[in-house]
Amino acid sequence: GSKEKIKEHEKTAVGAHMLLLLQHIKQLKASLCAAAKAANGSIPQSELNLNENKLHVFENIVAVLNKEVETSNLEITAFRRQSELDQNIIRGLELKIAELHRCLTQKDAGLSSLHKSLLFSEQASYDGVFLWKITDVGRKLQDSVTGRTVSLYSPAFYTAKYGYKVCLRVYLNGDGTGKGTHVSLFFVVMRGDYDALLPWPFRHKVTFMLLDQNNREHIIDAFRPDLTSASFQRPVNDMNVASGCPMFLPLSKLQSPKYAYVKEDTLFLKCIIETN
Repeated sequence: GSKEKIKEHEKTAVGAHMLLLLQHIKQLKASLCAAAKAANGSIPQSELNLNENKLHVFENIVAVLNKEVETSNLEITAFRRQSELDQNIIRGLELKIAELHRCLTQKDAGLSSLHKSLLFSEQASYDGVFLWKITDVGRKLQDSVTGRTVSLYSPAFYTAKYGYKVCLRVYLNGDGTGKGTHVSLFFVVMRGDYDALLPWPFRHKVTFMLLDQNNREHIIDAFRPDLTSASFQRPVNDMNVASGCPMFLPLSKLQSPKYAYVKEDTLFLKCIIETN
């Protein structure tokens, strides 16, 4: 085999080799004694005694070496046991680290969710009037055209402190009958914490405005809810189906230099819910 395999064999079979050597010495001793008897005393006694002494020395050396090998084997066994214990400790620590990592990930997700909730609560209004500032209009319009992000949702807002929870949904490149030609703007009734105490269906008049930032010609549209529509019943899911104005504003007018609906790549949408 290879040199590495030979070295490995030498390490693992030292004890066996020592036993073979001891057996070989005993066989040698027996053969010498047999030879001496066969020679009928022709070998001088002094030479026999010398060989006998040499054999004893070899036997002692082998016995000592054999004890050392046994001691080494015991130490190796102890090291192996300790190594197994260490491996078990390492595996336990790895599991603890994985658990800590999972806990940190959960806490990060919780903090992120809390941060979003704080942002939404800062942006929310509680009087039925909401002003939505949309930045990066050029990029978001392009994303709507390519289908990367077809629509945008506003933060949630409320008709009153304990009122209806609602939001806006805008398709900058249009939806339905307005797709590709108009900005489509919709109203969404959301599931709120106080729905059980509110009258249903939702029946308040909704007014949309796109603000001209030169304060000349705001775009205004309004509608009253269709009380038979599922969009205005008490929500079962997080959001009802959006309802509103698929042809709210022609895209040509949005991008026209005559108006200031988009200024510094920013537009403002306003929603007013009649709460009387």
